[in-house]
Amino acid sequence: MLFWLCVAVLASEPNDITEDVGSAVVNWSTSTVEITRAWSGTGVDASRKTTEHEARRHLGEGLRSGVGSVRVTTLDDVSTLSQVPDLGSRIEQRATRWSVREARYFASGRVELVGELSLVELLAPWTLSRSVEAQDSPDVSTYTGVVIDARGTGVVPAFAPQVLSPGGKVLWDGSLTRSASTKVSPVVYVPDPSHPAAARAGDQPMMVRAGSATGADVHLDDDSTARFRAGLRNGDLVRSGTVVVVVDP
Repeated sequence: MLFWLCVAVLASEPNDITEDVGSAVVNWSTSTVEITRAWSGTGVDASRKTTEHEARRHLGEGLRSGVGSVRVTTLDDVSTLSQVPDLGSRIEQRATRWSVREARYFASGRVELVGELSLVELLAPWTLSRSVEAQDSPDVSTYTGVVIDARGTGVVPAFAPQVLSPGGKVLWDGSLTRSASTKVSPVVYVPDPSHPAAARAGDQPMMVRAGSATGADVHLDDDSTARFRAGLRNGDLVRSGTVVVVVDP
């Protein structure tokens, strides 16, 4: 009985929101870029050390190739930001800061590596450049975060989307406080509010509904816009990395 209960729990856990970007995959629920690469050495290249080195080299090349297509905003992706003077060079340097999350070794000599690159780490120079100072004495809010239900709108994930009114007025531009900008992503995406990643909105989130979307930017409906504006009296509510966007899987 316990076994079948565990199977049922595992089967019901929502999957992450992911997107293929060429040679890699963006995990929008964890704000990471992930890739798997393997290498099988032959002859003089058959040593485990050499094989692992080659697998790491291919993994790094694949990550750097795929990361350029990652959307940062509705209008910009990583490759666009990489062309901005000064900022671009700092982002490109950070593209090498990936890590091996898992390594698998086979009796045949094959080495398979799973690598990941944090988008928070990669885009920290850009996020920091548009960050704001935390409020000295913000109004007290009863909310611990914001959950935006954007299912059915056709929204596409991006690292820093905007939240807009029905008429297109920017309510939040996706910016973070200076202290949060190098620690968390502006939002995470989940297929269901019960997803573990939705915990970043806390136990008393403001629930709002998107009526439409323009690319990655969500337009709240009239009722949600009024409540969102009221919640923004505590300006750091959304700028501290507590926003979760629910999208179609």
